[in-house]
Amino acid sequence: MARKEKLIEKAQKFIQKGYLDKAIAEYRSAQELDPNDVSIRLRLGDLYVKTDRKEEAIKEYTDAAKANSQRGFYLKAIAVYKQILKLDDSNLDVHYRLADLYTKQRLNADAISEYSHIVNALERLGKVDEALEIVNKMVEIDSENTGIRLRLAEIYQKKGFDEDALAEYSNVFDKLVEDGKLDRAEKIYVQLHESYPDNAEVLERLADLFKLKGDTERYLAYSRILMRRHEEAGDSEGLRAVCEAILEADPGDEDAKRVMGDAAPSAPEGPGDKGEGRDAAAESESRLNQIRAKIRAEARKEEKQILSEAYKKAETLMGEGDSEAIRIYAQAFQKD
Repeated sequence: MARKEKLIEKAQKFIQKGYLDKAIAEYRSAQELDPNDVSIRLRLGDLYVKTDRKEEAIKEYTDAAKANSQRGFYLKAIAVYKQILKLDDSNLDVHYRLADLYTKQRLNADAISEYSHIVNALERLGKVDEALEIVNKMVEIDSENTGIRLRLAEIYQKKGFDEDALAEYSNVFDKLVEDGKLDRAEKIYVQLHESYPDNAEVLERLADLFKLKGDTERYLAYSRILMRRHEEAGDSEGLRAVCEAILEADPGDEDAKRVMGDAAPSAPEGPGDKGEGRDAAAESESRLNQIRAKIRAEARKEEKQILSEAYKKAETLMGEGDSEAIRIYAQAFQKD
């Protein structure tokens, strides 16, 4: 290797004199004699940077980093890859290789950071499937990281994998509540409710969260929405459970009392009025059931003109002055 050393020595003299192009030529000659010499590739990379030949510098650095990695010199490879990113931070292949090396070195925080960069770039490019694959790698590295779990849930949601998305959101919610991060859990699940307004599990978790926060008003609001959802779905068990919870917080809630069969009894009837009273009660209940059916069909309309629509429809169905119809409509149209 005496010839190689002479070429390197000659190249260094050219560098001292400022003849960088001539130095590059000498190093290239030395490289042809020993292609496996990583130090020559690094010196060439440095000279290409100084002569503003970025692409050639990246090639030499990349070959040097790969060689170090193959030989098990992971920290040296990491240092070279980081040098490449200073020249081109958009190089996803380098970010991926860095993430892999960080994982091998158990530098999990650095690995997650690199994978996050890749995921952001892939999502911007619309490559959601590839982004999902990377996020799953992140979960393997740190399964307890709620930020990663949330990212996974969001990508599942974008892909339309609702069951998987809701399962991941549930994991995130439980961890945040366990850690006492109730405001963060609230923000996520209020937004989630906008995407899944009919999902009973989302409503139940929101109700539980506000109960935990001591916000009785919002606890009851979401519980009442949940009550309507259970009633629409014909879930008698779930309906009874949520009604019991509502009555525990608000014993005067008329709808919950109705479902539980705890409504206050009517005034006593005279002996001659019993038959007529039963017929009237049956007719009234039938009419109310018709109203409730219409209410459930209307319940998700936009909030504007809610109250006025309630009164108009109540008057149409029951006639002016029927306060019960008005109350039912107003309650049904109210956004909790």
